[in-house]
Amino acid sequence: MIRKLLKKANKNKQLVKSGAYILFGTSVLNLLNYIFHIYAGRTLGPSEYGVFFSFLSMLYIVGVPSSTIQMSLTNFIARFSATKDTGKIKFLLVVAFKKLTLYALIGIGLILLLQKFIAGFLKIEQTSLFFIFALSILGAFLLPVSRAGLQGLQKFKSLGLNYSFEGIIKLGFVAILFSIGLKVAGALWALFLSTFIPIFLAYPSLKKILKAKPKKLETKEVYMYSLPVFLVMLGTNFMFNIDILLVKHFFSATEAGYYAALSLLGKIIFFGGIAASLIMFPKVSELHAKKKPHREPLNLSMKIVLLFGSLVTLIYFIFPEIVINMLFGSQYLEIKNLLGLFGIFMTLFSIAYLLFLYNLSIKQVHFIPFLYAANLLEILLIWIFHETLLQIVLSLIATIFILLILLFIVKEKDNENLVFNPDV
Repeated sequence: MIRKLLKKANKNKQLVKSGAYILFGTSVLNLLNYIFHIYAGRTLGPSEYGVFFSFLSMLYIVGVPSSTIQMSLTNFIARFSATKDTGKIKFLLVVAFKKLTLYALIGIGLILLLQKFIAGFLKIEQTSLFFIFALSILGAFLLPVSRAGLQGLQKFKSLGLNYSFEGIIKLGFVAILFSIGLKVAGALWALFLSTFIPIFLAYPSLKKILKAKPKKLETKEVYMYSLPVFLVMLGTNFMFNIDILLVKHFFSATEAGYYAALSLLGKIIFFGGIAASLIMFPKVSELHAKKKPHREPLNLSMKIVLLFGSLVTLIYFIFPEIVINMLFGSQYLEIKNLLGLFGIFMTLFSIAYLLFLYNLSIKQVHFIPFLYAANLLEILLIWIFHETLLQIVLSLIATIFILLILLFIVKEKDNENLVFNPDV
């Protein structure tokens, strides 16, 4: 399998070069993110770390509209880039930035209005933390616009650097804020600054586009495309984070902290392989727009994700105590028997996510009902089986396994299989 992978990579040198830039940027970001979380987990302890991770999970769900815009803009910018229509690209970026600023302000208002209810459900006593969390929505909504420009224009070097700067800013500020005594609040301020500052760091690479004369276009197609993207991003983020919030509701603060650490270690698999999806999406969108074969990027990305996830999961099964001790410390060893199982879940989830993006890039949306059925199944299983953290993890594995089976057997409208053809 590795030999075949290398052979395919040699035939796709430009894809590999672009992937190297993204891999570097996302690897730096992920590495610094994990140092950030390890530092926060050790400094805050399981109880307070569970509180911070709950806020982070909420931010992922609340930020769905912004991730929707990034995916949608990337798709259309890639198409306009293929025809060198810079005026339309500028129009899209400016309109998206204005509208998302408005939506972010509305979101901030809603969070502040509902903070007592949310705090009660998640057993969070410090309601003052919700103000900092609300500010984070602004950065989370606007940063994807800048990155959509970089990704759609295939400026992967600049995009990789932008990801790197996010991690550097986050880790630098949390170290400063922890040193002056801010705990969960310090982590939340660092989170906000790390999503806000990189917005402006993307400007030099987009300057040429932003100086172009805007060319107004009918945005109906963009909105029509955004709806299924929104539904997919909402369903994906919900599946990715609802378990954190339900654990925070059903379990003690300490157990929620244990599970937060488990979730973060498992997500090494997802974020480690995300470079493949970031490269694949605009490549497939462009090839599809040009009516050219577009399975090759999916094939290569799928194999990379599967290989990476399998290797990390194997390490989690063989050396769980070493991994946990090295990253979070002995106070988190309660999760050692769950780590390998969570690795299985995240590997399967990463494969499903790649398939979601591939189908969106070629405007296939028939899989969306299965995604939402899986979300309901996940909530139902956790709501019924939550006596132990093991039951939570097994519920996740059962859910994603059923979803993948459905994804692999459902066919596209043109009678092609949803899954990749390994012989392409």
